[in-house]
Amino acid sequence: MNNSDTIKGFLIFEKRSGRPYINRTYPGFNADPFLLISFLNAMIKFAKEAMIGRTEIKMIDMQDLRFAFIESKGIIFTAISSNRESPLDLEFKIKTIESLFFETFTEKELRNPALSLEHYKSFNQVVDEVLKGEV
Repeated sequence: MNNSDTIKGFLIFEKRSGRPYINRTYPGFNADPFLLISFLNAMIKFAKEAMIGRTEIKMIDMQDLRFAFIESKGIIFTAISSNRESPLDLEFKIKTIESLFFETFTEKELRNPALSLEHYKSFNQVVDEVLKGEV
């Protein structure tokens, strides 16, 4: 299966403020990143409240889209894909990106709102490589 058909986007953002560190969208998927982050935050909050006592939410399918995410250290890593994408493959890619992100940026950097979002732009290439299966 061609990842260019199945992976639609990838976002890394701070849960509390919604500050986007990484916002990757791929051809055929056009969404305002700030609307998407607000939507994801609301969806994650609703899903957690609606499923009291269950394990952490990791995937939600909506029509043809699959939202897969991990929350770690107050930061949300979200992959948006076609629902044809393997859940195990998505989870592996998200965990790989999460690990590389925390190796690349210190907690001090991530908590510093004075740092421009341009500071994180070099990580876009890492996200693209992991999602394409090149890493």
